[in-house]
Amino acid sequence: MILTGGILNLLLAFFHIFLCYQIFIFYGSMAFYPLLEMFSIGGTLMVFFLAYTSLFCPADLVNTKSGKAVIVLNILVYLSRVLGEFILFPKQNIWIIVLCSFLTILYVYIFASVRANSQKDQSITA
Repeated sequence: MILTGGILNLLLAFFHIFLCYQIFIFYGSMAFYPLLEMFSIGGTLMVFFLAYTSLFCPADLVNTKSGKAVIVLNILVYLSRVLGEFILFPKQNIWIIVLCSFLTILYVYIFASVRANSQKDQSITA
């Protein structure tokens, strides 16, 4: 499941590179363009980080406190995107809602599984 999340994060990161280019095309001559572009680049780097950790550090995600924090970051990023779609956008994009909801549910499941296994391990050693 972590691998699935990593692949989807990687695809979203590549999509965000395309969005960075779209920001340049549509807003490149406006005064707020640099700010939009820097937030877009920062968001793209964050999604690449989420992909990297899921693809190359799955054991760290489930076995360390910082890894669990990255799982929570995945949940918060995609949950906030779903909520933002309803709160901020006049017209919702169903594909964004479905994909980000799926990723939210996936990482909630991963987090819950990690916590359940951690609690089971603690009860066995106690």
